[in-house]
Amino acid sequence: MIRNGQSRELVITQPDHLKDFYKNDTQHHPKPVNLNMGAYFGRILGHAVGVQAGERWKIIRKYFDPEFAFRVTVAAMPRTLDLVNQWADQLVQHSTPSSKPAVSKSFTTDVQSVGKFLPFKIVSQQLYGQVFNEEFFSKLLEMNSLHEEILHDVLLNQRLTSKFWNLLPSKASRRMEEYNRRWKKFNLDAVALARKQNLDCPLERIYRGVDQNNELEELEFLHTVDEILYTNVEISAAVLKTLFTRLAEDQAFQQSLRSEITFQTASKDSDLAKYVAKTDSLLNFLVMESMRHTPAFWFSLPECTAVAKTIGGYQVPANTAVVIDSGRLNKEAVTWGADGQVFRPERFKEIPQSKCRYGFMKFGAGGASGRCLGKHVADITFKLTIIAVLKKFSLETPKDEILAATPAAVTFSPN
Repeated sequence: MIRNGQSRELVITQPDHLKDFYKNDTQHHPKPVNLNMGAYFGRILGHAVGVQAGERWKIIRKYFDPEFAFRVTVAAMPRTLDLVNQWADQLVQHSTPSSKPAVSKSFTTDVQSVGKFLPFKIVSQQLYGQVFNEEFFSKLLEMNSLHEEILHDVLLNQRLTSKFWNLLPSKASRRMEEYNRRWKKFNLDAVALARKQNLDCPLERIYRGVDQNNELEELEFLHTVDEILYTNVEISAAVLKTLFTRLAEDQAFQQSLRSEITFQTASKDSDLAKYVAKTDSLLNFLVMESMRHTPAFWFSLPECTAVAKTIGGYQVPANTAVVIDSGRLNKEAVTWGADGQVFRPERFKEIPQSKCRYGFMKFGAGGASGRCLGKHVADITFKLTIIAVLKKFSLETPKDEILAATPAAVTFSPN
């Protein structure tokens, strides 16, 4: 057990623990109020889909799920690939010359820094549709700075977990009020513009659940859009860092993957959507292994037991908050073998899917493995980014003195 503020949470780490936890009643697991993160957190994300359970969760998903379905994400691939290629072409602008001879045109860049807002931009484009443009995106980035300050307050200012402190006119409270005001106006303006100009805008279709069907609450709408966009910025950047630094370290795998990409995409008849959907490709193995080492959450969001049950041989009362230690689960020898700490994408040729169900926290595990709203967008974004980069560049690990200053540095050499 660990203490999270005023609450206690049970931490589980083994596949068998997850089996016990999710057995029979997955759909009925309640969630603690504001995920045990306090009143201040509740003001920015307390009504988001990731914080909800039961009937409210189902209603939110009813309106958001269709806009993030696999077929919709695949249909958006040409636009996604355009953004990815633009980003790859501009990498050199965010770099320093490498130590190689100038004629090589190689450059070195911090892949975590330059990749930070690429997935964010892709998800924004899918969510806002024809309303989205560069000026629109600039406004989203401006609000992200304020959002980061607020999350800093959420994590580090324990006083703000109290309802009383949230009633006081503090700087943190004023920041929250400003953000919520701007966030509401920004999104309602986008809905109004889409309706006025008859633009294709998924956000507008989702909002019909609020103002036409009266099922979706406005705060559920606003908080869920916030969760989709802003809470995943750092997560996506960390995965991209793992993808590219590990590719740079393993030249043999990089070359094998480049050959696979060339084979799968070379002809006019190549089906890119079919390739990115393959589960037995080196491309998929790389993304899976990167997310094994860099899970979306190092600790899952808390869920509660719906009934009293036995977990790992211990009696656990009903309504006990449970979190999964993803970092440990994803490396456990019982699933991954003696080399679980090693980065080896080819392991997914050998690991049966049945083991991954409870032994791998990617976007979720066990009964919660399919819940992540943006899992298709994330998966396709990572894969298209790898394809675009390896078609254009060879990756290498720079010298130790560069890595000492910039651990996420990678040297790019044009093919």
